[in-house]
Order: sequence, then structure tokens, then C-alpha cells
Amino acid sequence: MNTFPKQLSDTPLSEEEKNKFKVLETITLNDFQRKFWEKQIETLLKDTIHPNKKRMEYVIRGRECLSPYFETIASWDFPNMDKGIMRDEDGYIEYIVYSTFFYLFGSEKYIVSGMKKLLERLPRFYLDTLEQMYIEEKKFNKNEKITQIARNNIPFVVKTLVKQLGLPYVLEEQKTTTLLKIKINDNYYLEFSLPYKTFVKRIDKIVSTLCRAKYI
Repeated sequence: MNTFPKQLSDTPLSEEEKNKFKVLETITLNDFQRKFWEKQIETLLKDTIHPNKKRMEYVIRGRECLSPYFETIASWDFPNMDKGIMRDEDGYIEYIVYSTFFYLFGSEKYIVSGMKKLLERLPRFYLDTLEQMYIEEKKFNKNEKITQIARNNIPFVVKTLVKQLGLPYVLEEQKTTTLLKIKINDNYYLEFSLPYKTFVKRIDKIVSTLCRAKYI
């Protein structure tokens, strides 16, 4: 059954890359990083051990039936990852742990071929994902700052603008925007969406619209 070489193709990492890879063993992910990582891992698993599946599925048969598959996988060595094999009291493999990666075996059809694809891509995937995670987190934090500034300033800016027109209004804060509802007269209301990311750009348009609407 073991038709794969013991040493699978896995381009060795440079010393710098190995050091970065080791960071994954000690890193503690915050909420954003965890969600980002889980999404990327899910994509990788669907592309390797769960191909052509909209939803991931997992093996539910006993370890005795699947033992030949597990023994094949356990026999492989990779230059970039340490391997740990955990067996039960009967000698059957329970878990195989590769460096920072814990693997739950997937669809039986793809146990061996899927695992081969997964392990060959894993070290490079980790390094690329780690780098991309920090880039996306930086963007996320920047947007969060913009959102917070907008949240803090919208009430003051709106109050200043609408006060000049003498119109009653209500602000309704939502997750990504604030709704501005302005009473023009007894029968006519205007509602504006003030997205936090584009709030500054929207203000001028709102002012000109209000000036025209006041005389309707």
C-alpha cells in the first residue's frame, strides 16, 4: 500500500525561514489572527484532503480499519517538520503531529493522497500565511482606527451642520455606518448612510442635499 517514497518532496527552508517557522510553535494568536488563520487553513484542507467538496467531511471508521493508511503516512519524513506519533494501548496510531500542525484525518478516499499534498505544501503555506496575516491585520487595525475616529466625530459634525439649517434629526449607530434621519417637514424625511470608512467624503454631498431639500 505504501507507494510513496519515505522522503517526500519538500523544498528545504532557509535558516531565516526555519526561524520564522519556529515562531509558529510559540505564537499566541489574537482574535483577528485566529479567525484569519482558521479561514486559510480551511481553504488549504479543502484543496488537499477534501477536494471537490463544498463541505468538509471526516473519517468515522475505527482505527483498526484505517491503520494501514495511518502507518503509510507515519512512515513519511519531511526535512522541514518534526514528527510525533501517538499510539493507543493496542498499538494503533491515534494522532500524528507535525511541528505546529495537528491533523484530523479527512475523507477516507483522500487519506493518503490528500495527506501527501497537504504535508508537502504545509511549511511554505505556514510562512506565506504568517506574512499575509500580519499584512491583513495591519489593514484591519487601520480601518478600525478610521472607524473609531468616525464614530467619535459624526455626532459633533452632524450637530454642527444640521444646526445651521434648524432641522430636527436622529442618529442611529450601526456596525459599519451611522444612519442620519432628518425631518424636512411633517411629511418629508431624508435618510443618509454615513459609512465610517467614507464619512469625510460624504459630508459635502449631504450638506448640498440638505440645503436643497430644506426648500422643498
